[in-house]
Amino acid sequence: MARGRAKPPERTAPSSDESEGHVTDADPPTPSDVSSAPFLDDAEQHEATQEASSDPADSWQLGDLVLLVAVAAYASQIPLTKVEESFNTQAVHDILYHGRDLASYDHNEFPGVVPRSFLGAFAVAAAAKPLLALFDWVDGMAGAEGPQERTSAMAVCRLVLALMCVYAFSRLRAACERRLGKGAGTALCVLTALQFHLPFYMSRMLPNVMALPLVLSGLADWIDAAPYRAIVQLSVAALVLRCDLLILCACVGVHMLATRAVTLLRAARTAAVSAVAAVGWSVLVDSVMWRRWLWPEGGVLFFNTVMDGSKDYGVMPWHWYFTSALPRALLLTLPLVPVGLVIEKRVRSYFSVGLAYVALYSLLGHKEVRFLFPAIPLLTLPAACCAAKLTALEAPRHASFLGRLAAFAGRRLLFVAYAVASACALYVFASAAQLNYPGGLALRTLHSIGCATKDGVEVTTGGGWRCSVHISAPMAETGVSRFLEIPDGPWTYSKAEDIALEDLHAQDFTYLVTHERHAPGYDVLGAINGFERVRVQFPCGRSLGGAVHCLKDRTLPVSVELETAPKAYIHLRQGYNKHHVLEHGIPRAREEDAAPGELSVGEAGNGGKMGGAGRLNEDATREFLRTKGVDADAWERERSYAEADGVPPPAGMKSWEDFADLPGLERFPALYEEARRYQEEARDKRRKEEGARGKGGKRKGRRRKKKSKQGGERAEL
Repeated sequence: MARGRAKPPERTAPSSDESEGHVTDADPPTPSDVSSAPFLDDAEQHEATQEASSDPADSWQLGDLVLLVAVAAYASQIPLTKVEESFNTQAVHDILYHGRDLASYDHNEFPGVVPRSFLGAFAVAAAAKPLLALFDWVDGMAGAEGPQERTSAMAVCRLVLALMCVYAFSRLRAACERRLGKGAGTALCVLTALQFHLPFYMSRMLPNVMALPLVLSGLADWIDAAPYRAIVQLSVAALVLRCDLLILCACVGVHMLATRAVTLLRAARTAAVSAVAAVGWSVLVDSVMWRRWLWPEGGVLFFNTVMDGSKDYGVMPWHWYFTSALPRALLLTLPLVPVGLVIEKRVRSYFSVGLAYVALYSLLGHKEVRFLFPAIPLLTLPAACCAAKLTALEAPRHASFLGRLAAFAGRRLLFVAYAVASACALYVFASAAQLNYPGGLALRTLHSIGCATKDGVEVTTGGGWRCSVHISAPMAETGVSRFLEIPDGPWTYSKAEDIALEDLHAQDFTYLVTHERHAPGYDVLGAINGFERVRVQFPCGRSLGGAVHCLKDRTLPVSVELETAPKAYIHLRQGYNKHHVLEHGIPRAREEDAAPGELSVGEAGNGGKMGGAGRLNEDATREFLRTKGVDADAWERERSYAEADGVPPPAGMKSWEDFADLPGLERFPALYEEARRYQEEARDKRRKEEGARGKGGKRKGRRRKKKSKQGGERAEL
């Protein structure tokens, strides 16, 4: 038999494969077709697959770059991490900066974390190490001195993980293009980028995401008819990084057996060998890191299945994935899914596997959106096929030039509207996500302030007293990681969970970063706002007439507001020089004329990229208001609506709406933000009332006109 391109066997009648869209005699061979040819041995299949796979679909395309840009944007704009990412984030940090000093690792210094495998963290750290060495060399050449936060190192590690995930997704995209047609893979990348959850988490070191490169690569091999490679990758991902992927392995395995892509004996042998190798490697490495014999995912599997311990983290109804999680995960992709299932038969089998995975996972009580990451690409495939078909549509040949132009413009306008609507939804999700890390934001704000003084003696790195910070458990779960700590400096950190609030003063901590408003023996230095809820408002009412009135008034008929509330507090031990902090610890990013004692967390904590504000000196704020003739207590009562419409405005103001226009108020970002919000709410309320009155006036006018007309008719009669 000639090497190179392999001809499929001749057929005299169409088979079920042909009816499902697989290769026929007239189709050019693809890697999927070659690897599934029963008359080739393994060596011939491999050689033919390599020659047939040299097509443009294997190279990076525009869709891959779009997805990469979306993932990188989330990673750079929202750099902090939460508790679900804690273990792998700390593990990557410790591997990079502590090396063989296992006693200094976070899981040994602060025990209690659920054991997970270090293999994923080792892979990310190994890939990031050369880049970090290069950046350190550049910093040395630039003359950077002094201890700093390692947030740039965390960003590099997250981008490395993002590249791994996007590269694996590009393999899935190429496989979809070969199997489902040109354009389907690119549409899959673009539609995924217009979703929120999967691109947002692709750079976050969750156990689900650490396994995602292997999962996506395994799905690509499965779709590309390389089933045994898929079995190896999915088995390793399930037994080393995320045990719940066994459900996905079962769904994909049943599909392979049902379509006769594999034989039961060879598939079982491949899975068994992969399992032994994966578990053995995990036990060997993780037992050293955890200092006891351990198979981490085995322990997690026992805890979640036999002990049913996952219920301790919350239980959702069985339909939650279908009624809440999937609509949020797919967003505007969801309406395209049924259309794609109708117009493209070949995608139905892949969609059914993803749907079966979600259905089986619904049997478990504890549910989270991140558990659906392996199924989201499969559930998006029908929408991608639908988008690809719509993009390829052309006007009939007999249509006029204007008809073709109208069809082209209409198609493009439809996609632009889809992209704009998706962008609006993504903006709301991303804005809420920025406010979900008050603990990390509080620690970065504290670092920007600097250490306090004690008895007139300033902190030094050469033998002086140290500045100790206690971080409560809720704060450690909302953004704090070792990458935020400043090493080799005056700062020391404690995350002990067994210290009561009233006992913290006896531990001699300089600062507290906690969720409690009051702490005995400490003064509140600042408050950090965090996400509370999303509020949708209709300034002119929910009726069509109100919406028209809003548009005439050049305002949006619908407004979406993110409500915030104090989530983190920075406390300073009583007896320490607070004024030194306020005078000399002000970040350079703030304006030169900023009032002393008022600090914007957006400026200090994250270079102005995150919302929220912290008031660091109420005395300075009250003094400013007193000079302007404003009673601070009266404003607080009016703002809280404790005495609605009963608090008179200050002299010189027609109403409290004018408070936001007070000269110099912008120097106090927290107070200015409250005043602006109050002003907008009051104006929206007045506009709504005016719209209702206008609508009532129109009705009365119509009644008068009707009565006069009837009177005229009676007079004429």
